[in-house]
Amino acid sequence: MTTEGDFWRDVKAVKKAKWAKFGVACPLCHWSILLPGYQCRIDGFRDARPPLTDAELESVGEFRDMAHYRRWERAQKKAEQEKSQ
Repeated sequence: MTTEGDFWRDVKAVKKAKWAKFGVACPLCHWSILLPGYQCRIDGFRDARPPLTDAELESVGEFRDMAHYRRWERAQKKAEQEKSQ
C-alpha cells in the first residue's frame, strides 16, 4: 500500500525527469531552465518550441490528464495480453 508521501515523491521525481530531459537554458540570461512555451522570469524570453506531445510526456511518466492516463493504461494492458498469447 502506498502512502501519500510516496505519491508526492513520485510526482517530484517525474517533474525532475521532465525538466532534465526537455529543459534548455535561456539563451539570454543562461540562468533559467525553460520547457517548451515557458517564459523566462528574468528577461522575458519565451521558448518557441512546440508543446510537448503525449508520447514525450509518457516517456518521463507524466500524463496530461486522467483520460490520457486511462488510454495509456488500456494500451499497456492490451500489449501485455498480446505478448502473453
